[in-house]
Amino acid sequence: MATLESADTLRALEARLGADDTAGLYRDAATDRMVVTVTDEAAAETVRETGAVARLVERSGAELTAAKTTLDRTVHIAGTTWGIDPVADQVLITADSTVKGARLDALKVAAAELGEAARIEYETGRRGGRAAARRCPAQLKCGPVAVRSSAAAFGNPLRTPAHHSQSPRGTRKSTEVRRA
Repeated sequence: MATLESADTLRALEARLGADDTAGLYRDAATDRMVVTVTDEAAAETVRETGAVARLVERSGAELTAAKTTLDRTVHIAGTTWGIDPVADQVLITADSTVKGARLDALKVAAAELGEAARIEYETGRRGGRAAARRCPAQLKCGPVAVRSSAAAFGNPLRTPAHHSQSPRGTRKSTEVRRA
């Protein structure tokens, strides 16, 4: 069985499968098992051989990364953050309460252009820059490796080297996220 101690093995597995066959991995808190998302049955069998749980998803890591890259290039709205959510097989876009009016409309248009590959969630309060990066949900894959968090639903043992966010002043930040 893939355990928290075998994170290196799972990272190697994710790399071996490649962006076309997986959209990431996460720890299922209910079962305490690692889950690797896969796009076909052959990749699922490879995952099962390691003792991890395979879950078939519609979108590959390459597709989700392309959607995230589109947002990185086109959306420059303070109070927003986004990352790959392997549990939902989507890019999760988060907007705080400062995102209103024309800026919110523009964000909705950007998300709509990505179709089912993206969704927007709204939060109360103002959270940009480092605060946005620190609140990145555990299941989000905000960079090349999934995030670790103390969130109740998830607790991935891995860390993220880069998480995209917009600070309240609108300057782009890449923040390393580390959690104990």
